[in-house]
Amino acid sequence: MGPVFAIFIANEVSGGSIEAAGTAATVYLLSRMVFELIAARSLNGASDDKKFVFAVVGILIVSIAYFGFVFASNITWVLILQALSGLGFGIVSPAKYVLFSEHLDKGKESTEWGVYDAVSMGGMALTAMLGGYVAQEYGFNVLFVVAGFLILLGAMPFTLFVWANRGIKKQ
Repeated sequence: MGPVFAIFIANEVSGGSIEAAGTAATVYLLSRMVFELIAARSLNGASDDKKFVFAVVGILIVSIAYFGFVFASNITWVLILQALSGLGFGIVSPAKYVLFSEHLDKGKESTEWGVYDAVSMGGMALTAMLGGYVAQEYGFNVLFVVAGFLILLGAMPFTLFVWANRGIKKQ
């Protein structure tokens, strides 16, 4: 949603501009960088359950940030929410990557990483196109609410795994 989000900042936010959009991207990336390093270190040697919990918590934080953009009327709030989004992605990314890496099929690692990356890029391309359409036709508030709910749906596989895994351990 990068290009669409930049338009939101430049046109819809008090104090917003192209420069502010660049600053918001920087705040997000720096926040994500810091929290990825912290989360990655915390996950060394962690159980799969802990990794899944990190993933769910990170997704929930990102979702909260996206819902928050509906109410962000000035650039200060946008920057705070960008930092929050960076925190969430910083937590979820190392957890997701380590889980994926640990469960790759031997001898098929490059194919599986290639498929993962291709699906991710396809999702980003679709999101950019649909995000632009939704923002144009229905407004940014609808876009952020839809994005927030879709991000929440992304927690489902992790949540179901943890829930099912706990049921197995009790038996």
